[in-house]
Order: sequence, then structure tokens, then C-alpha cells
Amino acid sequence: MNISEIGLGHIKVTPRLRTIDPNKVINLVESTTLLSLLNPTLTDTEYNLLTGNHRLEVFRIWGKMSIPTQVIDTDELNVESIQIDQNLILNQL
Repeated sequence: MNISEIGLGHIKVTPRLRTIDPNKVINLVESTTLLSLLNPTLTDTEYNLLTGNHRLEVFRIWGKMSIPTQVIDTDELNVESIQIDQNLILNQL
């Protein structure tokens, strides 16, 4: 897994499967403060955000300029599957 620091301004956020939950952002701020960022955001090679919108919001709140991101080469067919898996199925845990 190759992780890079990507500037927040380079990451494009397209319409999401779910909206940002302010309570989840507060929990992530607390968690990330204690443990650091355990899971990087995920983008395609054009820096379209695939997963990690709440994590991205935490870094914006902190005034950070970049965020650890895994950049993957994927096609449009897999993008929706990735978002469903990461944002819906894992969120239930």
C-alpha cells in the first residue's frame, strides 16, 4: 500500500453516498488526536475522493494543508463498489 501526503486543495469531493455527520467528525477529531490517523483517505489517480470524507473534514478543521492518502488506479465500475463497501458496510460496525 503506497500512501502519500496529498494537498487538501487537490482532492475533489464529488456527491457522496452519505453526508457528513457532525457527531462523527467530533468523534474522529477526538480519536485522531489520541491515536493519529489510522486509515488514510482513498482517491483515484485524478484525486477524486473515494473514501474518507469525514477524515478530510477533520483535517480541514485542524487547518492542515495535506492528508495521508492512498491513491489507486481504478475504473468507474469499481468506484461505486469501493464507496459502498467502505462507507456503508464498514460504517455499521
